[in-house]
Amino acid sequence: MEDLMMKFKVAGLVADLMPNIRLIQASGHFMFNYHADNSGALHTLRLGYCCLHLVFCLLQYGFTFGNLVVEKDDVNYLAANTITVLFFTHCITKFVYFAIRSKLFYRTLGIWNQANSHPLFVESNNRYHALSLKKMRTLLICVGMTTILSAAAWTGITFIGESVHNIKDPNNENETITEEIPRLLVKSWYPWNAMSGTAYYATLVFQIYYVFFSLAHANLLDSLFCSWLIFACEQLQHLKEIMKPLMVSNKVNGNNKLHLHVNIRQVIVIL
Repeated sequence: MEDLMMKFKVAGLVADLMPNIRLIQASGHFMFNYHADNSGALHTLRLGYCCLHLVFCLLQYGFTFGNLVVEKDDVNYLAANTITVLFFTHCITKFVYFAIRSKLFYRTLGIWNQANSHPLFVESNNRYHALSLKKMRTLLICVGMTTILSAAAWTGITFIGESVHNIKDPNNENETITEEIPRLLVKSWYPWNAMSGTAYYATLVFQIYYVFFSLAHANLLDSLFCSWLIFACEQLQHLKEIMKPLMVSNKVNGNNKLHLHVNIRQVIVIL
């Protein structure tokens, strides 16, 4: 693993995806490749940084699930809490899945990380590469801005309206009364009193961190996958443009389909 991590070359698809890769690493994903210096001490620090994010996310996810269990008797709260838990399950699943299957991502990037092109097709390759790079940068900017705005809107809406929920009246089981709850981004059960004071502000900051980084974990990984698709599609367009003269030539000369297949295979070998 150490040797694989040290063999890092900024070229091809990796160079195009480097801003996305850096943001993924900053968000706490277990992506340890693509660092200029990956010595033992730095690798340990990066591993600790990622593990800390994982522990925090799992901890808050557990508190959110705990609230689902506590409020299971009320159908409305049960439905709302289930949707919340499922949403964050999606985020935590991507985080854990990437940590477990990261070698497959490295392998895929390594396969596509080839910057060479035959001299005959350099102009076409550069044109389609520029198009794919522009689309990938635009996608990353849109995803990044949307993530920041979503986290800011989620935080802002927390302070609008009352922060209460309904519970059964202890004196009359057929009636409900309202009870004040902590004004937080995500309804959660905590083993401490988060209603006011230092505990409330610490919990609020922790939830702001949790919401932002959970969104970043999911969205940045989606952005990476979509960027691969953009790159692959532009390469297919590049290949299609190369094929056009051969197809026209074969049609004019009346060659059979076998000849065309041989030409296509030759061009693919050249590329």
